[in-house]
Amino acid sequence: MTHAGGDSPRCTVDFVAQFPGEGDACDDAGHARHTHGPEIEEAARASFFGRLVASGWQTLGVTMRLMVEARPLGTTPLIGLQIDDIRFTRPVLPGDTLSAELEILEKRVSKTAPSRGFVKGRTITSNQKGAEVSSQLWTMMVPLRNPGSLAG
Repeated sequence: MTHAGGDSPRCTVDFVAQFPGEGDACDDAGHARHTHGPEIEEAARASFFGRLVASGWQTLGVTMRLMVEARPLGTTPLIGLQIDDIRFTRPVLPGDTLSAELEILEKRVSKTAPSRGFVKGRTITSNQKGAEVSSQLWTMMVPLRNPGSLAG
């Protein structure tokens, strides 16, 4: 079962540049360190990526927001317990629009609290070209509508 989140707003230079930081305009990876001035683009050209890129943590923050807004489990809240196997497969650039999908891999009822269950899923975040930019394995706790039932 796969659930799709909506699209994010376009990742603008200002969005990428607002990520917290101090000191130089960009760090060695090309992540902006402060929000204003042409020095951001200039510093980014000298970075590892050779251009301005979003931080992976910004990408994960957008992913989380997309999934919460999409309500992939309907009215059942997403109660995060664990995120594993975080991978950043390509940089997110200014101008990118992100979308996210959650594929449910496993469901099980809690052994100690039968009114709760656990859902494990792979979340894939992609850019507007459909290219994967990150992936993670999420484990969430969910209240069951029918305690003791995997259908929840």
